[in-house]
Amino acid sequence: MSIWLIVWLLLSVALIGFMIWTLRILLRQKHAWKSFAQRYKLRYTSRKFMDTPELSGVIGDFTVSIFPSEHDTPDSRSTRKLSAIEVMLTSKMPVSGVVASGGMIGIAKDLSLREEHHPAYKDWNKEWIAAADNRFVLAEYLTDERLKALTGLMNLKNAWMIFVFRSDMTLLRLDMPDPLETPAKLDEMVKKMLETARILELQTGESTRLKSAEARSSKKEIVLDIDDKATGDALSLLELEEDDRKDKEP
Repeated sequence: MSIWLIVWLLLSVALIGFMIWTLRILLRQKHAWKSFAQRYKLRYTSRKFMDTPELSGVIGDFTVSIFPSEHDTPDSRSTRKLSAIEVMLTSKMPVSGVVASGGMIGIAKDLSLREEHHPAYKDWNKEWIAAADNRFVLAEYLTDERLKALTGLMNLKNAWMIFVFRSDMTLLRLDMPDPLETPAKLDEMVKKMLETARILELQTGESTRLKSAEARSSKKEIVLDIDDKATGDALSLLELEEDDRKDKEP
């Protein structure tokens, strides 16, 4: 038996083994997701046999979606397949903003929010991003309790998180490589997302406080602008005086 035939046989066995393992995981995933959908009365959609299903519906106060996601790798030569959980919050924020980790950072940067905020929180990773139209409002909103909940998601191994909001939409999303192929895993992750969403919801009267923070920051910006103008005028005056002095020198 030639060496090439042995290599071919080994590769064939490895490929068949991988396909069987992949199919086994997919079937377990479909069973777990269907059971979860039935338990929480969610819509279950499975278009093709070899495709991951999709779930959508309402759990408690939140609209929830669970589906497969694909992201380009950094070199754009292939895609990374992940499981995504999205939770739509009911709160409407007074400004637009985003908090993101991992592969979601690029999406966050594309939003072109003008002010970045660096939370002084012990578990905050400097590689992550938090940005908004107004950093003072974001700083007011990101309490230690909320930062603890968000970093708890962002610190999950190989997971990507994005929390994005604007005046008409507030969304929390987590993408992870785990296929969530058991009911226990899926239930655990959805509960973690829902608990985080509850913490992120605005409390009674908080929207008013955030709007006040926005108004206060606007006044600060006006004062800074006036100070900058006054400083610029003073420097221009000094330059004119210096030029005049040089002209008078013999």
